[in-house]
Amino acid sequence: MTHAFRQVSIAILILAFASGQAPPPADADDTIAKVKKVTALSPDPKEVKEVPYPTSLAQLVTDQSQEDVKKDTAVKPGQALLTRSANTHLKMEKDLETLLYSDTFVRFDGLNIWLLRHGRAYVVAKRGRLEIVAEALGRILVNSKVYIRTDGTRLLAFVTEGRVVLEANARTLSLGPGKAGRLVSGDGPQEATLTPEEQAEIEKDLETAERVMKGGSGAGGVAVAAAVAALIAGAAIASSGGGSGSGGSGGSGGSGTGGTGGGKGLPDLVPDDGRGGCRFDDKGNMLVTVRNQGQADAPQSITRVEFDQASGTARRAGVPGAHDLKTPALRAGAASPVALDSRQVQGLRPRVTVDAGGRVRESNEQNNTAVIPCPAPPIR
Repeated sequence: MTHAFRQVSIAILILAFASGQAPPPADADDTIAKVKKVTALSPDPKEVKEVPYPTSLAQLVTDQSQEDVKKDTAVKPGQALLTRSANTHLKMEKDLETLLYSDTFVRFDGLNIWLLRHGRAYVVAKRGRLEIVAEALGRILVNSKVYIRTDGTRLLAFVTEGRVVLEANARTLSLGPGKAGRLVSGDGPQEATLTPEEQAEIEKDLETAERVMKGGSGAGGVAVAAAVAALIAGAAIASSGGGSGSGGSGGSGGSGTGGTGGGKGLPDLVPDDGRGGCRFDDKGNMLVTVRNQGQADAPQSITRVEFDQASGTARRAGVPGAHDLKTPALRAGAASPVALDSRQVQGLRPRVTVDAGGRVRESNEQNNTAVIPCPAPPIR
């Protein structure tokens, strides 16, 4: 009965995520995690520098808003965290914490069930059993320390302590320390051999995690990094044919970029701020254009159109501050208008944010917002 209920719960979570609907708002005292630290990116893991708060480098995403985080920002069931060009340290209960690296989106549907959309995370879960549902791939059962990264179609897990179980397509794979496994959409889990690029990136990421989560920059972090390097180099990791040098691990594909921007083979959604980027149709409705200027197709997303309420113009016109509009999947190089069905917005300058839910892994996450000039509609 418990297993069946769990499967139904996971299916509901995935459907809710795909449709952009979150669970009902949590009670005020229902906090399951707090943001302990957000640190800036650095090529040297020894350079751990906390950012000023509030910061847009990490945002709390709910079904109603997307807010910049502060230190000790509370995360409640059904809420998500989007980490952009930074690292975010989250603390839950004792012996349960995680570091979310750059370009990572995780929804915390409960203390013991998380939904990972894309990105990289180092998870310490030495109490109970944590279920991490990797959308469209499978799930990871964690009772240990594990490094995970995914791009939504492929996932790599590397265990540094304890044991992790990968589940997909009615197959399971148990991994111990120094072992790696992959999930690929449509396949069962497979044990994997790390490429040299993956080894180097994981070693660097784990040193960063240790320094951020422990708050230290002394010999402790160096010792941990050395231990991780020895674990990766010395482990006898069996290959099952899925671990080639192609970087088929999800995340940054073993490129070493870590999703910090400028990645290859990714979509890049932007508001079209050129001529025709905002216009009115013959019915007086506003059309704003979303363009995918990246190198890969982009899935469906949400475009947010906002109007300045401070000036009073939009408020007097009765126009809501923000409108979330469904945006179709876009092939690389393609563009599509999204329509705002309201004549009240005539004469207002929209602030357009593409991928407002943070659900598309992009090569550049810093160009998603623009204020668009919009000519007056034609006089009829």
